[in-house]
Amino acid sequence: MRNILKMLLISSLCFTFASNAKAESTKPTEANTQNIPYEIKLHLPKNQVEGIKSFFDINVKPGTTQTFEVSIQNLSPEDIKIGIESANAINSPRGGIVYKKEKGDQYSFLTDDSFYMDEHINVANEIVIGPHQSKKIPVVVNIPDSREKGTLLGGIIFKDLTERERNVSKESGQLSLKGKIELAQALGIKMNLSSSAETIPLDVNNASNRVIPSGAFIEFELENSNADIVEDISFSYKVIDKKENMIFKGEIPEFNVAPKAKVSMEIPWTGETYQPGEYKLILQPSFEDQPFISDFSINREDVKTYAAETGQKVYVPILNLPVYAWFIFVVLLLIGLYLSYKYGKKKTTNKDNSIDAT
Repeated sequence: MRNILKMLLISSLCFTFASNAKAESTKPTEANTQNIPYEIKLHLPKNQVEGIKSFFDINVKPGTTQTFEVSIQNLSPEDIKIGIESANAINSPRGGIVYKKEKGDQYSFLTDDSFYMDEHINVANEIVIGPHQSKKIPVVVNIPDSREKGTLLGGIIFKDLTERERNVSKESGQLSLKGKIELAQALGIKMNLSSSAETIPLDVNNASNRVIPSGAFIEFELENSNADIVEDISFSYKVIDKKENMIFKGEIPEFNVAPKAKVSMEIPWTGETYQPGEYKLILQPSFEDQPFISDFSINREDVKTYAAETGQKVYVPILNLPVYAWFIFVVLLLIGLYLSYKYGKKKTTNKDNSIDAT
C-alpha cells in the first residue's frame, strides 16, 4: 500500500514540475557609441510656417510642385557616402511618428493609400562628400491634387553608407572588422493644405496579449481617421485580473498620431508575475472622458513562449493544467485505488484462510 501511495505522489509531482517553464537566454548585445559623422542644415522656403526650424513645415496647394534645399556637412577627416531616400510617416507601436521607406507593416500602416508620400518626394539616391566639405541637394515634392483639405506628411532618410573599420573585443585580443555601420537620420516634411479637414475622434479597439523576444505586451488598436495630425495625446492604464486585483498600472506619455494612421500600440507587461488567466485592460485616453475597457487572456502557450523568448523563469499553477493532464491524473488515481482495493482484499482473504487452517 505504501509503495502504491509513493507512486501516486511521484506522478503528481511530475505533473507539477512539468508545468514549470524555464529557458536560458544567451543573446549578446552591443552598444553602438559611434557619432553620426555629418550634419544636416535646412534652407527654409518662403512658405515655411513661422517659428518652425527643425523640419520642413510648408503651406501648399494641391497639384503644385515645391522645391527646397538641404545642405549636408561632412564632419569627419575622410570621404563619406550618404544614402538618401524618401519616406512615409507612420506611427510607432511605442508612440510617436516614425519615417520609413516601406508602406507600413501588420502593426502600423495608413488606412488611405493617398497619404503615402514616398512616391511624391524626389531626392538623389546617394552622394559622396569630401573631408570637412559640404554639399547642397535639392528636394522636389509633388503635391498630389487628389486632396484639398488636411495635412500630408512624409520625410527623407539619410544613411551613412561609408565602410569603416571597427575593433571588436574577442577574448584575449582585438579583432579588426571592416564593414558598413548604418547610422541614419530622418527629416520630416509636413505639407499643410489650404484648409483643415473635419475632426473625428480617435478610435481605440481590441486589446490582446502578444509575446515577442523583448518581452510580453498588451496591444490595443489606435486609429486616426482624420486627414490631419492629432497632437499631444496620452494614456493612463491599469491591468486587473478576474478578481479585480491590480496587476500593474502606468502611463503612455504624450505623442502625435499621423494622418490616417492605424497602429497596434504596445504596453509592456510589468507585473511581478506572468500567469495564465483572464485579465482586463482599463485604458483612459486624454481625449475621452470615459475609459476604454477590454478583456484579454493569457494561456499556457503564451507563458511557455514568454519563458523561451526572454529566458525568464515562470511557473504555471497546477490548477491551470490542461484537460488531458487532469484526465491522465484521474486515471492513475483510479488505477491506484483499484490496486489498493485488490491488494487489501487479497490480504484479508489470505488472513481468513490462515485462520481456517488453524
